[in-house]
Amino acid sequence: MYYPYLANVGLKITSKRELVKTNSLFLEKLMGISMKIEQRYKALMQLKEEINENLTGLDFNRIKELLLWLAQSKVYQKLKREDNQLYMLYNFCSIWLEEKKKLPGIGITDDIFNNISSLKDIEDKYMTIEFGVLRIETSMPDEFYEQFIDTIINDKISGIALERIIALETLKKEENVLEVARRLKKRHQIVTAVILLEAAEGTYLKNNDILLELSNCWLEGGQEERALECLKKIENPDEKVYELMEKIRRSNKK
Repeated sequence: MYYPYLANVGLKITSKRELVKTNSLFLEKLMGISMKIEQRYKALMQLKEEINENLTGLDFNRIKELLLWLAQSKVYQKLKREDNQLYMLYNFCSIWLEEKKKLPGIGITDDIFNNISSLKDIEDKYMTIEFGVLRIETSMPDEFYEQFIDTIINDKISGIALERIIALETLKKEENVLEVARRLKKRHQIVTAVILLEAAEGTYLKNNDILLELSNCWLEGGQEERALECLKKIENPDEKVYELMEKIRRSNKK
């Protein structure tokens, strides 16, 4: 007789005689699996406790120290993609590095770690952004859109953070970027919209809709030369794009 439930854990039994003989092996294997799960759980809880200690009183130097410590932690490197909070922390670190490359040069000092002092804070912030974008993706009523834009403004969430989480967690990526950017522009949040679209331009190469919306944002902000640069990148532009380019050129000559 074949015992498939034992075969699932690597023990192939074909007779009743072998069953008694291998029962102890089966129990030993289960105990080994159980011990590994328990050890992993203890290691995870200890790691999270240490991370939470490192997340208190964050400033620029403390965050750099945190990133260095995480890079050297073998437990974190092993578990960062297996636990939701660690996965979100990993993405926060990547976002922070991008923010610090680009945002200080335009006078923005806020970053993704604003008001963060625990892994729970990271999870809450990440889920707020993710669910906000998913509401847009699923065409929820306008009041939900406005609540999400309010959150972006009040929590000072950067365009870089928005683009990364949209790319990681949603299906209609380019469409979501465009919708969020348009709603930010409508609320006069031009800087955040531009940063979002520029980050998306690097992710979704040669997307004419993103380039056109970025051009519109630059025009809204009175940056006609930059708007023209975006329009020139559009492949196979239609008549409306040519007309807009000509309008900008005539305006620059005045």
